[in-house]
Amino acid sequence: MRRTIMVLVLAIGSSLLLASAGWASETATDKGAQAITESEIWQPQPGLTWQWQLSGRVDTNVEADVFDIDMFENDAAVVRDLHERGRKVICYVSAGSWENWRPDAGRFPDSVKGRELDGWPGERWLDVRQLDVLAPIIEDRLDECRSKGFDGVEFDNIDGFENKTGFSLSGEDQLTYNRYLENLSKPSREIVEADQ
Repeated sequence: MRRTIMVLVLAIGSSLLLASAGWASETATDKGAQAITESEIWQPQPGLTWQWQLSGRVDTNVEADVFDIDMFENDAAVVRDLHERGRKVICYVSAGSWENWRPDAGRFPDSVKGRELDGWPGERWLDVRQLDVLAPIIEDRLDECRSKGFDGVEFDNIDGFENKTGFSLSGEDQLTYNRYLENLSKPSREIVEADQ
């Protein structure tokens, strides 16, 4: 799949990539950690090669500048191996859908689960208006990305308002949720990748 890098503050699309040299979090800020400067934020440049692999054992020998891999299926050792090879590593997280095979699937109440995604058995759209329910789960997922050493995150399935989710999601509902996702990675919010 060909991807185009776009410099945007926020994008509505099927995925949102936020990249940084270091992760900011409320906890780090509260503890007085130094702010990340713009020069420390990794900004993918046009012409980089990408390996997007969400299942199976990651082939770390692929000649690519950036690897976009599944958070749950890869441990810190895989991320560390890729870093040692000079690669940047993006943490894939589905932020707009529930997947019945994920280890945290039981944390999602039925009230936030909508219709199945076309072509993806066991995956259902989320009611992104219920941020009070979703936020702790998504924040824990992002913390796991950080703890494994990923360089950034790709939030997928964040275009529910354009799909038959089982909920009456508006563009404004989706925008509110996507802004929430964007703010999770501040100050590293300058780079957004939109699927083409």
